Amino acid sequence: MSEVAADFISSRIRARPTVTTELIDVRKFDFNFPEIDYGTALKERFSFYADAIARADGVVVVTPEYNHGYPGSLKMVLDILYPEYLHNAAAVVGVSSGPWGGVRVVENLTPVLKELGFVTSQIALNVEYVERAFGPDGTPTNPKLNARAEKFVTELLWLAETLRWGRSNL
Repeated sequence: MSEVAADFISSRIRARPTVTTELIDVRKFDFNFPEIDYGTALKERFSFYADAIARADGVVVVTPEYNHGYPGSLKMVLDILYPEYLHNAAAVVGVSSGPWGGVRVVENLTPVLKELGFVTSQIALNVEYVERAFGPDGTPTNPKLNARAEKFVTELLWLAETLRWGRSNL
C-alpha cells in the first residue's frame, strides 16, 4: 500500500509547475542476496540511482512501518550513496495499517537520513490505516490528508530551494 501513498505524494509534487519528479522504487533494485559488498561499493551497479540523486534538490522517502522500523531494502538503497546526499532536502512519508501512520518509522529513519548528509524537513506526512486511506482512484478518503500533504510539499520545496541556493553560493 506504500505505492499508493507514493503515487499520491508524487502527484501532489508534480502539480507544482516548477518541479520535476522521478519515482524510484526500491523493489526494483536487484541485490542478489547474499551480497559481499554493501554501501557505496554498490554505487556503480546502480548508476541510474546515483544519477537521479545527483540531479535532485530533494528526496521524499515513502516507507511502510514494520515493527517500528523501515525495510532493510530501503536501508540498502540509502547506503549506496553518500556525497550525493550532502545538503539535499529530505522528507519522509510514513505509512502504516494502524492509527499512528508510521510515526515510529519516521522517528527511526530521520537520524539515518541526517547521518547520510540530508537536511530533513520538520514536517513528515503520516498515512494511517493505509488500507482505507485512499479510494480506488488513489484520492484520499480523508480530506485532512490533502491539507497535510499540501503543508508537507510546501515545506519540502522551500527547504530544497533554500539548500540549492546555499550549495550554489558557498
